[in-house]
Amino acid sequence: MKEIIKILLIYVSRFILSFFHLFPVKKNQILFIAHSGSNYTCNPKYIYKELLNQNCNYKYIWVINKNINIDKATVVKYKSFKFYYYFCTSKMIISNYSISAKLPVRKNQILFNTWHGGGGYKKVGVTKIRKEQKRTKKVFDILSKETSYFLSSCKVDTPTLVEAFNMDEKKIQSIGYPRNDIFFDGTVNIKEERERICKALSISPDKKILLIAPTFRGEPGYGIAKDTFSLDIQKICSTLNEKFGGDFVCIYRGHYYINSEIPEDCINGSDYPDMQELLLIADVLITDYSSCMWDYSFTNKPCFLYTPDLEEYSTTQEFYVPIEKWGFDYAITENDLVTKIQNFDLNKYKDDIKQMHDYFGAFDKGDSAKKAVDLIRNTMN
Repeated sequence: MKEIIKILLIYVSRFILSFFHLFPVKKNQILFIAHSGSNYTCNPKYIYKELLNQNCNYKYIWVINKNINIDKATVVKYKSFKFYYYFCTSKMIISNYSISAKLPVRKNQILFNTWHGGGGYKKVGVTKIRKEQKRTKKVFDILSKETSYFLSSCKVDTPTLVEAFNMDEKKIQSIGYPRNDIFFDGTVNIKEERERICKALSISPDKKILLIAPTFRGEPGYGIAKDTFSLDIQKICSTLNEKFGGDFVCIYRGHYYINSEIPEDCINGSDYPDMQELLLIADVLITDYSSCMWDYSFTNKPCFLYTPDLEEYSTTQEFYVPIEKWGFDYAITENDLVTKIQNFDLNKYKDDIKQMHDYFGAFDKGDSAKKAVDLIRNTMN
């Protein structure tokens, strides 16, 4: 009965919001939203930057729940009156997440889902929801029909997205992730970016950086989100110092779903707006099952997986591709992680990453944002 009521609420919301359909869709207007308005970030940000770079003549709306200014864009807060108005009147909506099914997308609007998790490692969407979650399945049915384009990061990812979101394969755009272009861009001054980002985080630019970025555990709305990543940071940094030289400090980046407690001896990177910039300056990444490993792989810098709950996680979450084919060393215990670091071979690692990219069929080549803008311009015209 509760599920039926929730489904009815979706249709009631869509009916009420159809009031905004009295206003015409503006043919030159694009609305951007990332993680329900959490920040100016992810694929929508890098598509937007390319639109500005090409001097595209559109009216831009950014949905952000913080008081920040975005160059040449109108900023509105999620679920505000202005948000609903602009959502219902923008020709194109660009999101890195599945929007709420309570928001009605009109037939002459274009919903462009850039998604946010590359690589196709673990199951998402319909493929991992519980059988009793009829409301969630109904949501995916609605969204799959209303979505015009959906980005894929690699050949392995495409069929998983089709299955996970009940998506028509013709809607899948095999162009990679615009947010990863930054790792291919030879014009980026890494030293200047490092100094700028380190200043924002109160870190000396002379330090070497370990970035720890665990994934989300649990299901939004079903159970408790847990952040179970725990390591002896001093021990790990000391091991990195001995292996790679320099003086390592640790930035801890919790998942955006979780209000993480920052471990001792770590710098808080959770509030930093752009994960890609942290990946850009990090000398080493430690994660578990987060798709940030996919993004970071294009830097060819060392990445290690710390997976103490591998047996439980692989059972509850399930993987599309066995972890052995992910291209990274994974450790079940802290001592095992230390050993993996000590025995790290950069040449072998680069070979493993290349084989992983070949196996997955990576689409990221450094021109994803340009391809996305080509798609937008062809569709908007």
